[in-house]
Amino acid sequence: MDPHHIIASFATAAVVGMAALSAAPLGPSPQLPSAQPPSLRPPTPTSPSPSREPGAHGATDRPACAGVSDCRIVASVDVDGDARADQVGWRQLSDRSIQIRVHTARAAIVTATVDVQLWWGGGAWGGASSVDGIPGAELLVGSAQGAHTPMYTMLTYRPDGLRVERSPSPLSPLWLVDAAYGDYIGWRRHHLPDGHVAMTQRIAFRTEGTNRFKGRDVTYVWSVDHWVRTTTAPTSYSTVRSASGVGGFHVAGLEAFPGTG
Repeated sequence: MDPHHIIASFATAAVVGMAALSAAPLGPSPQLPSAQPPSLRPPTPTSPSPSREPGAHGATDRPACAGVSDCRIVASVDVDGDARADQVGWRQLSDRSIQIRVHTARAAIVTATVDVQLWWGGGAWGGASSVDGIPGAELLVGSAQGAHTPMYTMLTYRPDGLRVERSPSPLSPLWLVDAAYGDYIGWRRHHLPDGHVAMTQRIAFRTEGTNRFKGRDVTYVWSVDHWVRTTTAPTSYSTVRSASGVGGFHVAGLEAFPGTG
């Protein structure tokens, strides 16, 4: 079976699954710790690992891509949380996989390989922005596509290198957004009154035969080192225009549907 057909079918099934999930009762909200968790991003160790390379020398303008082919610079942003800009490179390994290369201000290179075989054309750079509650930007890679459902692998810096930050939604471990005749799905980053960082997944389903939509907002709060599901709320939209505002990323620094246009 065509893998793009598989992922399109998965996306449709995921939306149907969410409709059933939204009807389930939500347990009591957990007690969250202080909104000021200790940083999980200490200085980079000096000894290289399989995903860590010594800093490049003599390539001052493109150090993230030094010494490798098929690589381009896609961002200059603080990734490791030290408040200094790091350089991000995209290396196309094949139409099935890419490598993200980060040259930190400490002159170390950390890398991660992402499977992009289900994104037409071999993946897409999705942008960089602070998403979770730890200092430093997360990196978004378009890695799977349905007919109208782009899905993204999110990379984040940890002391041992770049790691995948899974979506907390039961729909998919990838961060998916959607815009279609029958539904809209999006993510909104915001802060709670107590200072905690939150990501709310917003979903709207068309009421058959009308231009009205109903759905759910499900909020996940960053707690020290992971996302915790805390609240859910029913929503309704009286027009297509108001429902369409749900779709895509609503995160500073990211496009609504990164890499698709």
